[in-house]
Order: sequence, then C-alpha cells, then structure tokens
Amino acid sequence: MYLTTLLFLQTVGVSWATLRSDFEGFMAENGVSSGRQELRLRYALYKERRGEVEQHNHNPARTWNMALNKFSLMTPAERGLYLGLSNETLSADLPGALRFESDVVLGNPAAVDNVKLGFVTRPKDQRSCGSCWSFAATAAFEGAYARATGVLKSFSEKELLDCTYGDRDGCQGGWYQDAWSYVGRHQRLALLRDAPYDYAKDRACNYDGGAVPDGIKNARYVNYYTVERTDAELERAVARAVVAVAMTVKPDFYQYGSGIYGGCPGHERVHHAVTMVGYTRDSWKVKNSWGRNWGEGGYVRFSRSRQNNCRLADYAKFPIVEFQERGEADAAEEDKERRRVPNHGCSWGDDYPCSDLNCNYGCKDGTCWSQCNALCGITGAVQRCENCKEWCWLAAKCSKHEDCAPHKYNSCSSSCTV
Repeated sequence: MYLTTLLFLQTVGVSWATLRSDFEGFMAENGVSSGRQELRLRYALYKERRGEVEQHNHNPARTWNMALNKFSLMTPAERGLYLGLSNETLSADLPGALRFESDVVLGNPAAVDNVKLGFVTRPKDQRSCGSCWSFAATAAFEGAYARATGVLKSFSEKELLDCTYGDRDGCQGGWYQDAWSYVGRHQRLALLRDAPYDYAKDRACNYDGGAVPDGIKNARYVNYYTVERTDAELERAVARAVVAVAMTVKPDFYQYGSGIYGGCPGHERVHHAVTMVGYTRDSWKVKNSWGRNWGEGGYVRFSRSRQNNCRLADYAKFPIVEFQERGEADAAEEDKERRRVPNHGCSWGDDYPCSDLNCNYGCKDGTCWSQCNALCGITGAVQRCENCKEWCWLAAKCSKHEDCAPHKYNSCSSSCTV
C-alpha cells in the first residue's frame, strides 16, 4: 500500500518538494511539533495517508470524500485510542430495560434531523481516551432531556467517565447503558460548564453532596429503551429520539471528510459508540465524538443501501426522561458563533464570554476551556497546567503559567515541565 500510494502521488504530479512543504504546513496548522526521529515517522505516515486520500478522491464513482485530518499522522495503535467500546460480552441490557415498540400505525416522516429540531448539542471531542460510550450516553440524554423539558443543555461526559465504573478507568471503555444506570441511581448529572471534560485530570467521583451542581432541573431519568436490531426499527426510534448506537470502524473511516460513507461489509466486532441523530431515504446522520474539525462538522452520513451498515442497528438504545415540575429555573444556553485561531495548536481558541454550546469542553469563568488538537497526544508529551485555560507541549510556554500548580510542575514561571 505504501509504495502504491507514493507512486500515485508521483502520477498525479506531486513533487517531493511540494509534499514536504505541504507536510510542514499541515504540522503547523495542527499545532504539532516533534523531534527529528518522530518527524520521520510522521512524514512517512503523512505521505501514505495523502496518497490514499488522493487516490480515493480521484475515483469518479465515489459517494464520499476522504480528507487529511488529525488522524493522518497517527499510527493504527494511536488511532485506536479514539474508540472505547468494551467487549460485546459486556453489552447485556440491565435488568428492567424496556423494549422499544413504536406506533407503526402513525408511520415515520420521510426524513428526520434532530439537530435542526433542536435536540442535539454541538459535536465534542473525546481525544485519546476510550470514552466514546460516555459521549454517546450524554448526547442521547441531552436529546431526551430537551424533548421532555424544551431546554437543550450540554451535560458532562466527565462525571460519567469518573463515576460509572468504580472498579476501573473509564478510558478503558464502557457502554452507554451503564452510564444511564448511574444517572438513574443518583438522579443527577452535572452540566459541562460545571464539570469540563479533562480525561487526564483527577478521576475521583466527587459530585454528590453539592460538590458539583446538578444540571437536571424539572425532570427525572426513568429508564432506557433497547431497539430491535433492524433498520426499520432504528428508523422508527430516530424519528422519536436521539439514539446511542455502536459501530464497526474500518481504517478508512478515520479519514472521512464528507459525503455518504459506503460503510462496512461483513460482521466484525463493534469498536466505537456514536449517536444517531437523523436520517433520509438514502443515509443515516450520525454525530461522532472526534471534534468539529472531523467529517462534516463532527457528523458523518452512512449509506442505507447496505442493511445494518457497520452494525449500527445492533446496539441501538435511548434513555427515557420525563418532565417533573419542581419550580426550578431552567433555560437553554445561548449558542454563539465561534472563531478559528490559525496556527494555535488548539482547534478552537474562544476568548469571549461563552456558553457550554460553543465550547468543546465547557465554559469556565466566562472562557472556553481550549480544545487541544488530538495530535498533541501522540507521544503523551502534552500536559495540562492545572487551572490553566490552555494546553501546552513540554518545554513550551503555557498561556496561564502563573496558575500552574507547583506540586505538579517544576516550573510555573516559564515552561510546563514535569
């Protein structure tokens, strides 16, 4: 494959000088720096992936486009850190789970988009933690909460990551129904602004007793539905809810850019949790958790020409939230336009007063917690200055270095060194 893609680049007229220049620009745009040895590895990966993208996009019969993105410089093992479903043997439904039975008499709309209906928050980014299950759980809960209360709010993946499993690290994988079980037992879930997503920081489950405010107002979690494993029942469910689903991930899926993704032949194991938010006659609309710079603004469309494409229908579930008047003030958060900061190292660097809906990891003291581009996590060299609103490379200046915790970093006045 490597030689094939390089020969293709030569065929389409890409010179080595142009390739190298484009690579350096791609590294700078994504805020990536590396030593000489690692640079060789990333350059080799970039050449191979660029060739794959060019070759795919030159096919006139394609239904979707590949793109260079944050995964283009990663090895297969590094890419695998962005998945996170536990083994299918651990996917059994919890006692008391309900079977979804739709009202077939009423039928379904020809097309549904829960994003346009106001039941879906903006795509977020799990980064190199196997926490996709918590993002799918949160997205489906947000949709159920919005339908029950009329209020769309962004809830905290971190609380689910910290508290769902008491015997292991949530980054090692999980299932969305387990997360809903936690919400049901405690009848609480923090808002993203009160518990921003930071998978590398303090994983203790300290949320009850007023430590972190509860974001659920005038509502209660009741149970969840399991959907029958057919495309027809999945469509009926998506017409009525935002649905958490599991999927098989093929190598080309990481490079998805736009269009209707052809999908996955065969019946391989599921690797990744995502959220089904809509459909048309030809495609499923799915919200991913790889940031808004991936795919179609964080979304992907799957072809419906193949039944149970990528096994999307096999583990479809959604939570039940019902309105319960308690006289509590509750309001949707204002959604503000974001701006792109070029050559920043963080995909979104919002420095204006924010809300949870225009921040990837929540709003803190009126400022978005910055989203570090996932490429920073390639070598594990990226560290977080405690209480800072910025991520930095080791030996790189932190934008809020005066806030770094002395017990964690040797130097807080100049560089973030462990």
